[in-house]
Amino acid sequence: MSYRIPIMRAEIKNASLAQLTDFLEHIRKHSVRLGAIAMKESADISGMDSEELLGSIGGGSKESSKMNDPESQTVDSPTESGRSKQNSGDATAVVLEKELDELRLVAADCYDEDGAVTGSTTSSKCIPAHLRMEDLVDFGPVYRCLHIHTMLNERPEFERYYCAQRRKQCQLSLSLTMNQQTNLRKYAEFFGGICGFFFIDDYLRHTVPGSSASFQTYLDELWSATTERLVEFARLNSDACETADELIRLKDYSTLFIRTMTSLGFPAAGLSEMIAWIQRKYHRLLAGQWREKFEVILSQDDFTPIKIANSDEMNKLVKLYPPGLTAELDALPYPRQLCYSWMVPRIYKTVRDYIDLCGRFCAHVDLSCSELEDTVNRVTNSLFIDCLNVVLVSSIRQSERILPRLIQFCTNLEELETVCGHLDAHLQTLIPTAAVNEVVDSSSRNLIPSRHTNQETDLAPNLITGANPPRSRLHGASLLKDIRSLVESLIYDHLNNCVEEFIGMVSYNQASTGELNGSSHPVALNGAVNEMSLNPNEHIVDMTTWLSTTFQAFANIPPKVAQTACISVCKCIAAALYRLLLNPQFCELSELSIMQMSADLGQCENFVRTQPVPGVDRQMLWLIFADLRQLLDLFRREDWAVFISSYGKPDNPYDRVSPTVAIRLLERARETEKKRGGILGGLFKGDRDRRRKVDDVLRQLRDIKIHPRQ
Repeated sequence: MSYRIPIMRAEIKNASLAQLTDFLEHIRKHSVRLGAIAMKESADISGMDSEELLGSIGGGSKESSKMNDPESQTVDSPTESGRSKQNSGDATAVVLEKELDELRLVAADCYDEDGAVTGSTTSSKCIPAHLRMEDLVDFGPVYRCLHIHTMLNERPEFERYYCAQRRKQCQLSLSLTMNQQTNLRKYAEFFGGICGFFFIDDYLRHTVPGSSASFQTYLDELWSATTERLVEFARLNSDACETADELIRLKDYSTLFIRTMTSLGFPAAGLSEMIAWIQRKYHRLLAGQWREKFEVILSQDDFTPIKIANSDEMNKLVKLYPPGLTAELDALPYPRQLCYSWMVPRIYKTVRDYIDLCGRFCAHVDLSCSELEDTVNRVTNSLFIDCLNVVLVSSIRQSERILPRLIQFCTNLEELETVCGHLDAHLQTLIPTAAVNEVVDSSSRNLIPSRHTNQETDLAPNLITGANPPRSRLHGASLLKDIRSLVESLIYDHLNNCVEEFIGMVSYNQASTGELNGSSHPVALNGAVNEMSLNPNEHIVDMTTWLSTTFQAFANIPPKVAQTACISVCKCIAAALYRLLLNPQFCELSELSIMQMSADLGQCENFVRTQPVPGVDRQMLWLIFADLRQLLDLFRREDWAVFISSYGKPDNPYDRVSPTVAIRLLERARETEKKRGGILGGLFKGDRDRRRKVDDVLRQLRDIKIHPRQ
């Protein structure tokens, strides 16, 4: 007996280890089913579509329904299926669905005494509210092997063997190649297998008699390593997703997995990084797609006001752009014309769709109302800044020399500013009226006892909320206002450039020949010119005509913009003519050139009298030309005595003329007269008197400049 007892002990020990090995092989293959049941309960409690998420574990719907039909397939008893030999490799999706139904039937006690099925295998009524692990898995081999090793004083050996084998199994579940990770789309099987794995070990930790601290340490270390691998899996898989639907599906599975594991007491802080990776990829993907959409919208827009011919077209517009239906527009007869182009409703609809997709991503992620609002606000503002802003500015820069398009841009942007409030209101409809309740998976707690019964439940997965910044509104209105300011400045610059081009074609250097700008004018022998016979320069006439037509197209832009444009143009005209007068290369200062410029200035003053833009102050426009008008009148009338005597006094009719400018022009006039008179110019008494008079005026002007009057 003393010889046989050690041999029998070894045989019993080896037999128990063999049974334990068979159990481990069996339970690894069925971990997917166990995890799927727990995840389904979590999904049902949190309001997620468990059939859509976990129904995919059975493969395609047609195949799955065919396998679930009792007439086409016989369901084996769970005991027989547990003892039967499994084929190598992972089970097919159809077999997994069948086995999942078997477990549901076992848990719901849906078999009668003869082993016949008492209800439909796919009926949700067979799923009880509370499941127990012992109803689903036979842990006899584990307890038996542990008991034998304990009696043999070899329990540490059992724990080492069990933990080593389970580590290998966990490693196999997570050891996907790079290609497998990036192409994996059967998330229910993947996450279900990991859930089931930890459910089993956590259950054993609570139920094994005398569970040691080493087992707890093993489980904590294994969960920590698994968390890192899952974050890497989420990163690789999210980068491989090409559509928003794929990313949302990955997010839903990750969220459900995190909730299920959190309900069991496993720390989920590290797993929240999974959602963060998916979220970043999701928003990058949407941003790229929406930028292309904005580019298409702007490239296809004709930048002409929308014309509505009938009620059908009106209904089409309202469906695309609800804010477009106003009481004023509805009262108008057909055909109707709007001030903005199709760019406005299409951009509005595109931004609204983006907000909806951002809200869709936030579904089932536990965020408070303010956190959810801040998150959607932040990503929508990012869309405005990083996508819409870039596309609009690029298109505006390309239209810099196309004035009609710039004018339409200004109108469109003003309309988009007003509808940002509607987008804000639409965003508020995505925010629930009450804070999101924390999900507590009580049924999963009944399936597996919590690892930390005395601690609070770990936080559910959270999105990146920018450290939960204070609630804010969309920045679209302020951003569009800045872009509109850019368009307005480009309109002003374009008008001013065109004005300078017109004036740049004007020349006053033919005065000495009596011909100016292609026209002949009589000049008296004493240099006097018949002012009534001078006509405005043809380029000045063309400029004022073009400006009148252009300002008529400003009817739909904000009145302040049109008025500012008119004032800017008048200032540009006055400044350009003033520079032309002071530039000796373009203006030979003579009596004829002064008369011609005075006639051209009169044409501009007549343009101002017509009030080209409603609401602008004509007196203010008149004052813009006052500096040049006084200077020309002073030289044309030679009213130097009045200028000198009244300089510095309130009633000075030439108060806008600077002595420095007068000296500069008078010296140029004297030099011009010397060149025109030649060598014999000083022989005539009249010329000598005139030069003496000019010198006397210059001396008095210099005296005023040096000693200004108070």
